Amino acid sequence: MPPRGRQSSPRTLGIRQKQARAVELRAAGWSLDRIARELEYADRSAASKAIQASLGRVESDSADTLRQLHGERLAMGYRVAVQILEEAYPKPDDFPEDDVSPRGKVTPREELYAMAIAARAELKLAAIDRLTRLMERESKLHGLDTPVKIEANGDVLQTILIDPRTLPLRPNGG
Repeated sequence: MPPRGRQSSPRTLGIRQKQARAVELRAAGWSLDRIARELEYADRSAASKAIQASLGRVESDSADTLRQLHGERLAMGYRVAVQILEEAYPKPDDFPEDDVSPRGKVTPREELYAMAIAARAELKLAAIDRLTRLMERESKLHGLDTPVKIEANGDVLQTILIDPRTLPLRPNGG
């Protein structure tokens, strides 16, 4: 049976078509500002909200494409971060002699080595931070995080973990 009432009105259908187009453009790599201009949204925030609304509905094949593309981009970032973590630290032999700058300043080999080790350590820490952010985003994208409900009763604060299997199914059956 077709949807009743406002869901099938010409206005609603037009809005949904525009939202689906916004998802297609985003999947094609367009910026939110460019999508807003192209589809005549008030601003980038309105374009973002339109995309999110479309992603929340089942009928959008473009939404699935965008989710897949986003997942692939996260995986690419993950691979780069892991590659950085797996790179070896420089060895003292990588610095055979002192460095002389164009102004004639001499930097001893040991100092060059220490600076390279510090820089590599900083890079590895940044890669760990990025991996953490990528994994958090991937968990949100795929709904992997267990929902948490916090209840406050007077002076007592309780955290209750919710088993996702007990939650009602979403409209798309997932």
